Amino acid sequence: MDDPHLKRTKSANEAAEPDVDRFSKLPNELLQRIFTLAYAKKKPSKPLSRRLRPFYDEIVFRKIKADSSSRIRTLHTLLAGRPGLGAHIRDMVVQGAGDQACLSLDEIKTVFACLSNLQALSLRVDDPNWLEATLPTELDARTVLPSSTVSLTIVASTKQRSDAYDPVRLGALAQLPSLTQLGLDFRSKYKAPEAIIATEADLVLPNVTNLSVGLPKVPSSVNAFIGCFPHVRKLTLTSHADAPDFATALASIKSPAEVVELTIRASPKAGWRFPDELAAFSSLDSLVLAGQFQHLESDAYKALGHTPITTLAVGKKTDISANALIALLGTEGLCPTIKTMRLDNLSATAPRHALQQGVFHLFQTADDPHAVLNEFVLPQWTTAFTSGKSHELKQAAEEAGVKIKGSVLDAMKEPPVRSGGECDEVKIDNGGIYAILAQFLIVSLVTGVLCFAAPSIVSVVTPSFVSYILGVLCFAVAACQPVGFFGVYRERPRLFKGFLRINGVLVSAAVLCSLAIIIVSAAKHSTGVDNCTALFSADNTDTTANTICNIWTWIQIGIMGLLFVLVGLCQVYFVCYTSIYASEQRLDHAKYDTVYSHAAEEIRASGFYDSSYNYATGRPSYSQDELSDPTRPSFAAEHGRNLSKSSGLRNELARGETQEYLNELEAGQGVGPDRRQVGKLRKGGNGGGGGHLGSQVAPVGYADDDYSQQYDYNGYEGGFRPPHESSEMHRPRY
Repeated sequence: MDDPHLKRTKSANEAAEPDVDRFSKLPNELLQRIFTLAYAKKKPSKPLSRRLRPFYDEIVFRKIKADSSSRIRTLHTLLAGRPGLGAHIRDMVVQGAGDQACLSLDEIKTVFACLSNLQALSLRVDDPNWLEATLPTELDARTVLPSSTVSLTIVASTKQRSDAYDPVRLGALAQLPSLTQLGLDFRSKYKAPEAIIATEADLVLPNVTNLSVGLPKVPSSVNAFIGCFPHVRKLTLTSHADAPDFATALASIKSPAEVVELTIRASPKAGWRFPDELAAFSSLDSLVLAGQFQHLESDAYKALGHTPITTLAVGKKTDISANALIALLGTEGLCPTIKTMRLDNLSATAPRHALQQGVFHLFQTADDPHAVLNEFVLPQWTTAFTSGKSHELKQAAEEAGVKIKGSVLDAMKEPPVRSGGECDEVKIDNGGIYAILAQFLIVSLVTGVLCFAAPSIVSVVTPSFVSYILGVLCFAVAACQPVGFFGVYRERPRLFKGFLRINGVLVSAAVLCSLAIIIVSAAKHSTGVDNCTALFSADNTDTTANTICNIWTWIQIGIMGLLFVLVGLCQVYFVCYTSIYASEQRLDHAKYDTVYSHAAEEIRASGFYDSSYNYATGRPSYSQDELSDPTRPSFAAEHGRNLSKSSGLRNELARGETQEYLNELEAGQGVGPDRRQVGKLRKGGNGGGGGHLGSQVAPVGYADDDYSQQYDYNGYEGGFRPPHESSEMHRPRY
């Protein structure tokens, strides 16, 4: 038997032992894979345990962004306290606000000293210390960037540097052997030197294949800097001038035949043309335009005809002339080599959960319709790129064999519109039910006519009045179909529900009647054979005639059975489908009513609505009270319900009051305070006559005998006060 004392001792010892983290004992490669998959979309908020802290830090600090001065200081504090975290950083974005120095040059060097494995850096700052640390101007100075840097992007204003693109001052780039992507955009704010001496630069960066350069407005050595890259394959030129000078920049490329993609960012004015230097780019495959090109005519794109580009892309938030793009397409166009157009200048989105088979149903989002409207992004059409021109461009591209891609396809998706400007959405939704009702009408009319006008069938042995009953039922089905058409066209759920019941009963009766005729004829097959023999043979004892009539009557019964399967069962199916449509129609209207409230109309129809306040404050009235008196002025002082003939409360008697009391109110006579205290019909104001707005009375409600406090109406604020609140406390102060 176990000793209880030993059990307690054992439990205490087990509790004293620390928990074993079996998860941390997995191989590091497996842990790395687990964390990478677990936090691929969302970063963790804290590590699972202290032993897993290295894996947690590697995931969290792989890519960081400091987009404010406070975040930049926090980054310095973090790396100064835990320098080991810098080894996990691979991608860093620093974006400062203003040109105020948040970190000194030494502090910046401390930050970069921890970034031993940094691969991509993006600097968008105006602080000169960051630029001096990364690209020092001194010849023998070394950059703080590690040798593992692959991508470098710097966008900064250069107040202290007279010529920021001087290759001599950018010699620190040669200290980055792994650099393949470089982007520099120096917004020069210095006084332009009188002359720029063009010298042969010793700086050569053969590993850079992706180059992005911003052309300053003032003279600089940017062209000499562009010539330092002999193997550029992707080139991006950005100009901030109204008349961009891309010609000299393109002429500075050492190996234009190696460039396969060119991006031009600019906002040129009317009259500017693409430079002829583009003809030297014999391997150019893609041209990307970003900026404002809406002022350029078709003639400005003639230089593109000398290039072998196959893809023309238009960037986001770019305005361009659709006519100019149309002029580029086709064998007779300005650029016949274009095979693909990627247009991302316009976009449009819609919530996917609100779309069903291409039709938006509002009732699905009745809980918060404004939130759904915010999810819609409408295309921002411009005068140069209109909706009509976009469709012309798409048609021209189809004729020229050019494929259109990009977000502009979403912007061009619109519902079909009739010539009158009305949307065909209802027509598309109700097309199926219209077809079902039409087939009910056609089938019933044809069957009814055949029941009365067609010759008799030999195999049918039922009395003739049975066929007449079937014909009457078919004509009744045809007669009620216009009711169904009207219920669908006018959106009348109750009317269509009544039609559904009548139509279902009539169709079922007609189907059962036809089924009875077929069953009786099959059961009395011998009678049908005798009728056939008597009709077509002179000798009733002829065996050949009996055999032929036997086969012929069975064929007729089989044909009737086949028609019943094809037509009768289809009618039953269509009745069930009509029932489904009726239920969906009622549900649609019920959910539609949850979106639009009728509370305003109900308030105006009650005695609690004071239209005199609307007249006094100039608010629009939606009631019909002002129509009761043609001589009523636009600014009326009396209560709107006193003259209203459309109100349901105009002649009600308050409990305990007489008709005489109400007559005094309608006549505009004042009532004394004693009468106001004992009456059950409570009023606001001073109880005076209807001479002006300040003495206006208004019925506001009823009160029981055991509750003497009244609901006070405050006409200035347009509402009622509870009994425990006083209108004197809410009187407006002028």
